[in-house]
Amino acid sequence: MSTALANLERAYAAFTAAAEAVRAEIRAEAGQPADSPTPPAVRTIQAVVAAHYGLTVPQMLGATRRNEITGPRQISMAICRDETGYTAGLIGRAHRRDHGTVLHACRAVANRCETELGFVANYSALQAKVAQAIAQNHPHV
Repeated sequence: MSTALANLERAYAAFTAAAEAVRAEIRAEAGQPADSPTPPAVRTIQAVVAAHYGLTVPQMLGATRRNEITGPRQISMAICRDETGYTAGLIGRAHRRDHGTVLHACRAVANRCETELGFVANYSALQAKVAQAIAQNHPHV
């Protein structure tokens, strides 16, 4: 039994090392530092959205489920998806969530656009702010 466990541990270590090498290669191809899992455009979006709602980025990315935090966080995820085309997995990791949460956030924002008066105007203004910030800071995105 201990031999099987040792083999399993070695296989897991080899797998995680290979996965990290692939992630580093992808980050290098995208022009990101090897130690930076969050793309610069996503950090810009997070900063613009957090500031718009009077939050800090760490507050917005925190574990709380209070509406005054989750709403901006969902909007940040939806704008990341719209503006960057990054995968839900990457956006989720950047927001300390999983890909399913990103998909839910995109649906929630779309639903709010359809059902809440005034939300579309606010969301569109925020998208324009984000697009301008990205164009100034990251013209390749």
